[in-house]
Amino acid sequence: MLVSVRSSSPRGARALQDRLAAAGVEAAALIGPAARRRAPAEDIALLDASPDERAWAVATAHRLADETAAPSAIVAVSAFDAPPTGDDDPFDGWIQLDGPPALMQRDLRAARRAVTAREELTLRHLTAHTLGAPLGETAAPGGWRALYIGEPHPFFLALERALASRGGRLEAAFSSFMGFDFLHEDRFDAVALNAGADAATALALCGALRRNARLHHLPTIMLADDNAAEITPAAVERGASLILGRDADRVHALAWTFDKIRRGRREAQVEAGLAAVRTAFAGPSSLFSSAFLEAHIERLSDASHASGRPLSLAALRVQLAPGARRASASGWRRGLYQVSEIAGRLIRVEDTAALLDGDLIVIALPGAGAAEARATAERVASVTECTAFAAGEADAGPIVLEQIVSELAAGESGAGLLARTRAEFDLSDVRA
Repeated sequence: MLVSVRSSSPRGARALQDRLAAAGVEAAALIGPAARRRAPAEDIALLDASPDERAWAVATAHRLADETAAPSAIVAVSAFDAPPTGDDDPFDGWIQLDGPPALMQRDLRAARRAVTAREELTLRHLTAHTLGAPLGETAAPGGWRALYIGEPHPFFLALERALASRGGRLEAAFSSFMGFDFLHEDRFDAVALNAGADAATALALCGALRRNARLHHLPTIMLADDNAAEITPAAVERGASLILGRDADRVHALAWTFDKIRRGRREAQVEAGLAAVRTAFAGPSSLFSSAFLEAHIERLSDASHASGRPLSLAALRVQLAPGARRASASGWRRGLYQVSEIAGRLIRVEDTAALLDGDLIVIALPGAGAAEARATAERVASVTECTAFAAGEADAGPIVLEQIVSELAAGESGAGLLARTRAEFDLSDVRA
């Protein structure tokens, strides 16, 4: 991932670069005229948004966004005591410079992915329009709502007042079990977990949220008065968005919290829009129809060539394992649909997948190179081959998934990329 750092002065850019390097983030400092000689496939532009630089950062973000080869994501960076300022900033993300290094790295990846998802939603609507079925915008969620889980804490009152001043409300559950029930029954924009009395339970709940397809985007704030240093690595690993110790300034903490809520709501709305297009153009396998995928790959390839960002296909051919018993036609079809459904759950919401040629699952991954597509193919294959169907407990199987990964080449069309991927399976048959 190519990351750049910009500040209004060379000294500021180099200082920011050093701070990022200490956190394990490699970034090139673009200073003066070098900032205009940027590589076209830049993934993230990090802008110094410290208080003295904030006006410069906003102006630079607008300028970069208007460039022909704009960065994939434009992200502001500042310390905890210089939090984001409001609803109308032009940044794709905002990271805390003095936060845990692992959290900083995760937030950078999340900002890049959020931009990819927004762009994919636009492209899917264009493809839908081409196919004669334009879609409306997904309805925006209602007022802000957050859930507090755990024993009483002063931050509860601070968060409750802050939400009320914005027309929102805070609800409370004093056990993790009750809190998880609330989360499944209703919509929330954020979760605050008091990890002081029972850190293990709070960490387990935080991890459960990240594994839930509907709740994974929810910002999660961990309150750890006396054990912040002890639980921070585990909290970040399980997806916590912010870890607050006893001495954390509540005004700053609330500002970071509301920035994460705003971005989480935007991400959830985009995901809902992407899912709506998939539902509207679903084939019999629950993935996209072959017609939609073939039309959309062409649009994705055009966008990839225009932006300089990668596009890859991961293809998996479903086959009976050597020595497996033959299945009836109906049993084989049910098995293929089951495999397709599992694959659809394991890919990113911005990835487009369809079942082609009766036994070939093709996944288009915008913004992903061959290595990322290969990881996706391996994940889908490993999980699917361990299901009940794949293990031979139904009337079809066990099965294996042969994997082919292709990355769009310079000047190649979407149809050419798909044809090349299909041809790889023919070559593998010859080699076998």
